[in-house]
Amino acid sequence: MTETSGHAPSPPSDGCEECGKEVDTLEKRTFKTYEARLRACERLSRRARAWNALMISASLASLIASAAMLRNPKVYGPNGDLLWLFVAIITLAASLIISSINYSGRSRDMFLNYRKIQSLSSELEFIRVHGAVNHDHVVALKSSYDALLDESENHTTADFLSTKTSPQRTTREKLTVAASWTLDYAPWIAVILPTLLLIPPLKIVLHG
Repeated sequence: MTETSGHAPSPPSDGCEECGKEVDTLEKRTFKTYEARLRACERLSRRARAWNALMISASLASLIASAAMLRNPKVYGPNGDLLWLFVAIITLAASLIISSINYSGRSRDMFLNYRKIQSLSSELEFIRVHGAVNHDHVVALKSSYDALLDESENHTTADFLSTKTSPQRTTREKLTVAASWTLDYAPWIAVILPTLLLIPPLKIVLHG
């Protein structure tokens, strides 16, 4: 499940069979949390890249369009200036919203969090295999897990469902995952819009 090497010996066992069961349960829980938060980190990273690409393409399109309108003010028709004023306002608003959502920063925080949970899961696996645990140690491990849960934002339902293979998901769960992926890649589709606005300047370059 996770690597077990590199861990210091755990406290000696006091023969607590119930403690062993609690460790086993906690290990499974931490590993599932690790998987879900790994998916959350990947989701946030995908959205950060997608929205950055859209903002960059919109900015470049605006720059090229401005240069084209200096050459030919009517390149976008009689209301071209109003069109690009509208585009500039939309781009600025989107940029401010994306900046406030902070996908990149949240992805980094989630990365650090899931790595810590992975380490805790690995420690629990080590304890389970070697059977060295007592009640106080179990309580401390549970406290560590709870603290890690509070250290970062929670993963979404779609993140958790993404840890399952497709055959394991119900139809409703598949739709939930599909909706999340649609939001991840929607900005890449939207990149088409600023690209289309480059057609008039391209005609000027080709035909003068």
